[in-house]
Formats: sequence, C-alpha cells, structure tokens
Amino acid sequence: MAVVAGQFNPDIDGPTRAEESGPPSRDVAPNPTLATLIQTRTAGDLTVTLGMTPAAAGPNQFALRIDGPAGAPAEGAVLRIDHQTINTDLTEIVLSPYAEPVFVARSSAIALQGAWRIEAIVRRAGRPDTPVVFEANIPR
Repeated sequence: MAVVAGQFNPDIDGPTRAEESGPPSRDVAPNPTLATLIQTRTAGDLTVTLGMTPAAAGPNQFALRIDGPAGAPAEGAVLRIDHQTINTDLTEIVLSPYAEPVFVARSSAIALQGAWRIEAIVRRAGRPDTPVVFEANIPR
C-alpha cells in the first residue's frame, strides 16, 4: 500500500486551485473543458461529499467535505483508492485539513482509465473510523 500526502487550495465548497511547489499551476474550476466528479454519501450521522478535479487519469485534486453533528468534527481523513478491474496496488492518500469541514489532497493515484473504488475513512475523536465508499468511472 502506498501512502501519499498532498494538498491544494480549494474553495470552501470544492477544489478550485492546484497547489504544487511554487505558484499554482492552473485554475481548474472555471475551465469548462475539465470534468469534476462530485458525489455525496451518508454514513451514520455523517454526510460526506467527495470532489475530484479533473476526474481523469493523472494528477487529480481531491476535496472531502464532512458534515456531522455539532461538537463532533472530523479530526482526519484518508482516501483508499483501488482500480476495480486491473490489479493495482491499493493507494492511501492522507488528506490535509483545509477549513472545517473540508480536507484536501492532490495525487496521481488514479493513473488509468476505468472503474475505481474510492473509500474515504473519516476519523473522529472517541468514535470508530467511519468508512464511506465512492465510485468513479474514469474515461479515456
């Protein structure tokens, strides 16, 4: 399992700008030619929204918005990413806090087209980790 840490500078509601070493390489939200994957799931008392831009093979920006009951904020989150039809290594991406309730990362873990399983693991103090599963179909 590979562990990748990264971050970018998103708007509070989702990814807007990639941050690499040095100045931002590109604005991604205003560009209508780039796809954005946005999915929302519920798990227990949480509502979790995953944003991924450009939702293509190669470098992607991830934003995970975690909404839950007051007084129980998420302390951390990771994404576990695995291709569903090709035998690839499971990749774990450690998300960085951006602004409560958003966590972010930048990663090239999705390197191939096809069906991907993205499992978000939400960590809260005094509670078991909460897994939330998303699926992404990455086009050619």
